[in-house]
Amino acid sequence: MLIQVAVLGGAALDIVIKVNEFPQNDQIVFPLAGPYWMPGGSAANVAVGTARLGLKSCFLGKIGDDEQGKQILDAFIKEGVNIKGLITVKNGLTAQSIVVVNNAGDRIIYSLGGTAIIEKSSELVVELLQQVQLLYIAEAFEDVALRAISMAKGQAMVFYAPGGIFSQHGMEKLGAVISQTDYLLVSQNELQDLTEQIEMEASVRALFELGVKNIIVTAGKKGSLLFSRDGSRVEVPAFESIPVDTTGAGDAFAAGFIYSLLMKYQPRHALSIGNACAAMAIKDMGARSSMPDLTKLKKFLQEKQVFLR
Repeated sequence: MLIQVAVLGGAALDIVIKVNEFPQNDQIVFPLAGPYWMPGGSAANVAVGTARLGLKSCFLGKIGDDEQGKQILDAFIKEGVNIKGLITVKNGLTAQSIVVVNNAGDRIIYSLGGTAIIEKSSELVVELLQQVQLLYIAEAFEDVALRAISMAKGQAMVFYAPGGIFSQHGMEKLGAVISQTDYLLVSQNELQDLTEQIEMEASVRALFELGVKNIIVTAGKKGSLLFSRDGSRVEVPAFESIPVDTTGAGDAFAAGFIYSLLMKYQPRHALSIGNACAAMAIKDMGARSSMPDLTKLKKFLQEKQVFLR
């Protein structure tokens, strides 16, 4: 059983609503569209995104045995994601999020909680982790993340994307995982939350002191950057794209960058592919609706005259 990418984190069902603009205090707004019920969750989106790009991916997380969990499960199966690491909790309530998107494509997310992530390291499926080429860790408790790394270490690259909530825990709590990370992926805001530094260069230095090898920073309309321990820095601008919904842009970037790593593309090309996936992902409502497959990605890159190799 070949697994190229193991994704550890959470899955959720997104309730997506489109509004003209976000309400002010004591104001009521009516939806322009929705609500739509769509499978999501940052880590789950990455598992789906890598599968669409032709990689053999598996997901390690939890769902409840309710109707919402069934929708997430069915979506994984449809997308070809290996679900042997997915735990269905009896009488569990699957995690849900309310995602409100305005006309500019900006969004506000309300997490309703629920069953989403693995809580004990004993719940990890060892045989999945012992054969992977890349381990992607998103939302994860420290002991679970470290155990997953120890199972995959030796043959797998470790890719860590703590996301907005976990980044707020800071370097002290996340340092043990960061120290064993080959690629750390954060947005500009997450970088500041994680390091409590305003200047990007100071944040990067602090993270390198913990032992991380490479740091990827996504900067929205400005593009993305890659910092490496050898002192190199690569910056690639974003592709122009009119946003409909920016939910999942970072997850699409991660999927594209992971694909590039496993295809052994040069760093600049890896950032370009990540940026391309993000630009394509924001064109429709929902985190996965326009997340590209490999055919669509190659067509997009050809149109933009991005030539690989």
